[in-house]
Amino acid sequence: DTRLQDGREEITNSGAILDNITGVYYIPVDESESNERKGNRRVGVFAEEIEKVLPEAVSRDDRDLMYVDYEALTVVLIEAYKEQKAEIELLRKTLEEHGLLKPEE
Repeated sequence: DTRLQDGREEITNSGAILDNITGVYYIPVDESESNERKGNRRVGVFAEEIEKVLPEAVSRDDRDLMYVDYEALTVVLIEAYKEQKAEIELLRKTLEEHGLLKPEE
């Protein structure tokens, strides 16, 4: 709800943010994991990388362990998609204007 937001600012350069994030497979070493999940391979990102480019998406606990807010990353992905879509549309238009691509119908 926009009524609950103040100081809004549009996210720009979302592609550059994503360029600085490495996706990885990993096996958690958290001892609090249940036995069913312990040792299972997961996917994730490095909180240290996220903190450098999107500090709002990282939190720390009382032991100074870092955690990533994946919902915040989703917002950046949405904006990156829109940036790429606009660039693709511009490239398509340029190719069509030069006769290198048939116009879409």
